[in-house]
Formats: sequence, structure tokens, C-alpha cells
Amino acid sequence: MVLKLAEQGKLSLENKLVDYFPDIINSHLITITQLLQHRSGLFNYQNDSSGIKNSDKPMAKESFLKLLSREFPDSKPNKAQIFNSANYVLLGYIIEEVTGKSYAAALKELITDPLELKDTYYASDVPNPAKDEARPFLFEDNKWLRAMDTHPSVLHAAGGIVSTAADMTAFMTAL
Repeated sequence: MVLKLAEQGKLSLENKLVDYFPDIINSHLITITQLLQHRSGLFNYQNDSSGIKNSDKPMAKESFLKLLSREFPDSKPNKAQIFNSANYVLLGYIIEEVTGKSYAAALKELITDPLELKDTYYASDVPNPAKDEARPFLFEDNKWLRAMDTHPSVLHAAGGIVSTAADMTAFMTAL
């Protein structure tokens, strides 16, 4: 969706994070490209011992932004490539700011409707097996373990989308 918005001229990949969220530490140094490439150096909120313990509970945007505004970054921007969901959560918030729509509505307008993806959507709650939504698992000590359900607002654009293999194939083909 970020690349679509860049293609439409609604944002530039060289825009700085400060344009959207000036209170985040180093936001004046971090570009959208660095967020896309996991090169922002931002604090990894999923490693926060005091922050997001109850990941099955909704997380407010303001709480997330406050956490990133007070916690020291993990590294300097563009110094290293380190996977961090905070990058994509922020990109999701930027998508909302640029489009003036919720992430779910932007996903529908920019991706799922044009590609006719009928089984791809932004989740509204923790995974529901009755709706054929997969529950999370971790592979530890050579075995699969059931992981705690995560509310989609905690992962937002970094993992709140639900899809099927058929829709993923159609998306990849279109891409």
C-alpha cells in the first residue's frame, strides 16, 4: 500500500517520519524507505518488558506512539537491518494519515477490491477458528507450541491482515 501511495504521488519514499510523528526519537532521520527495509533502528516494542504484555488486548495508537517516543532506539537509523514490527505498524499509521481512512478501508480500496480478493481483510479481533482463521504457534525445542493470541491492533500493518493461500497467490501474481 505504501508503494501504491508513492506511485500515486501521495507520499515519497524519502519522506521523513518526523512529517507524521515528530515525537518519536530520531524521527527527523528516519525515512519511509528505512521503515520498509527495517533499517530505522527504532525501539522494538515486542521486546518491551513493561509495555505489551497482554497482546490479546487492543492497543491504542496513542499508547504505541507514546512508547516509541519515550524508549531509546535499538540502533542509529540506517546502521543495521533488524526486523522490527514497529516499522510496519508506523507505516500502517502513515497509510491512515495519507488516505484519511482506517487501515482496513485503505487495504480494501487499494488492494483487495481492485484485485478481487474475497478472503483477505484486516482482522477485527483475535483469530477465530470458527471463521477458519489460524491460531498462532511457535516452534521451540523441536516442537510446535500454541502461542498467545494477538489482537490485530498490536501488530496492525505488521500482521493484522487475514488471507487465504488462494488470495495470497492472486496477490503475488498481481504484484
